[in-house]
Amino acid sequence: MKIILTLFTLLTTFLALAFFFPVSIGSSRYVDFTSPSITIEQRGGELSLKVSDDLNAIVSVRYLVQQSGETQIEGEILHEASPLMNTHELSLDLGTLQGSLAEGAAEVIVTAQDAAIWGNVFRITAPITLDFSAPSIEVLSQQHRIFAGGAELVLFQAADNMSLKEVWLSAYQDKIFAPFKLIDAYPELDLPERLYGVLFATPRGLAREKFQPTLHATDNFGNSTERVLSLRFEEQAYRRTSPKLSSSFLSRKIPPLVKEMKQDGYLAAQTPLSDLDGFKVVNEQYREKLVGEISTAMEKAGIRADIPTQHFQRPMAGTLTSRFGEFRTYLFEGKSISTSFHDGQDIASVVADNVRATAAGNVLLAEQLGIYGNTILIDHGAGITSLYGHLSSFAVQAGETVNQGDLIGQSGTTGLAGGDHLHFEIHIQGVPVTPIEWWDPKWFQDNIEQKLTKLLEPYTSG
Repeated sequence: MKIILTLFTLLTTFLALAFFFPVSIGSSRYVDFTSPSITIEQRGGELSLKVSDDLNAIVSVRYLVQQSGETQIEGEILHEASPLMNTHELSLDLGTLQGSLAEGAAEVIVTAQDAAIWGNVFRITAPITLDFSAPSIEVLSQQHRIFAGGAELVLFQAADNMSLKEVWLSAYQDKIFAPFKLIDAYPELDLPERLYGVLFATPRGLAREKFQPTLHATDNFGNSTERVLSLRFEEQAYRRTSPKLSSSFLSRKIPPLVKEMKQDGYLAAQTPLSDLDGFKVVNEQYREKLVGEISTAMEKAGIRADIPTQHFQRPMAGTLTSRFGEFRTYLFEGKSISTSFHDGQDIASVVADNVRATAAGNVLLAEQLGIYGNTILIDHGAGITSLYGHLSSFAVQAGETVNQGDLIGQSGTTGLAGGDHLHFEIHIQGVPVTPIEWWDPKWFQDNIEQKLTKLLEPYTSG
């Protein structure tokens, strides 16, 4: 009797341990009466699944997709995976259902089974949407022509049968240009959502083989479309110049700029530099840092759907001196000491001549900016920004709105300027372009105004 009682005690103890500590005892398969859990999330054209079980491994995951309670497609996502695991994160490419099911609403049923000896099963049903059609792109503007170092406007329409996600233009290397909706630019007109404009540019010196402007569109289901633009592209090499530096210029300009670099943390405080070495550091390293700051300010401004309605005006009277697109090799006593690109147009006039806004816009910054000296940056909409450097004084401040021709400052010699002049730049989404085009009424009419007028005519007449 004692033996039977002992055996009974051992058996009940084992069963209790097996039930309350199944993983430690190794009895999970026999005491698991709980079904697995399943979560489902549709992410565009992919169905993401997470299947898990507290005690046993998942041995099977199956799916069935049906539409209108009739058409059915079924398959297995997981079958006796090795190694066996309690949790699986799985996915189903809904694009594989194309040809078997129609676009639109559907229903998916997912069934999971664990490794318990009686095979606990859980089933979940969820609604999904099927979309197999790529977005459409149609170029609407004509006669596209661009010079390296110039800009071009393309008008197009992009649409999707369900939900358009993103539209952009790639031009060269990794450079992307963001479009704007015309309905946002002309809210007073009854324009369709599908109409877009994108102003893009190419840097001076870009080779033809590296330039392939392409419109892209994707929808929320991962479908995508590309449309290569047909246009005339003309290469423009950099103008090579060799400015000569003097000892007096170096001793007057370089120490203050090196001091600024150290104060701004761009150069170690204890770094010893001669004026000659300092020029190379200022002209190359400091310039690169400042160009980055300017680019950041432009990016923060975004792409306002506000298109200029007339050609830009020259910001200051005077003589055009150093031109846009120069590649400068600086010489000291006949030897090359540094190089840099000149991304703007210099204008020389009388001392402290009035500088005016080239077009209406929002002042992004008005501050001292290293080699650029006192600098103003104005956002004109559509990704167009103008920069005014070497000013002696400011007449505006960041956050103000200006009209074309408004006084914004006076020319000067601040920064790395050798004499009183205005350094003027125009950027298209961060790419410097020649200002000459934007000052030319004929160019503006042919490349901006006429394209927009022709496209918008059906919506403005009557």
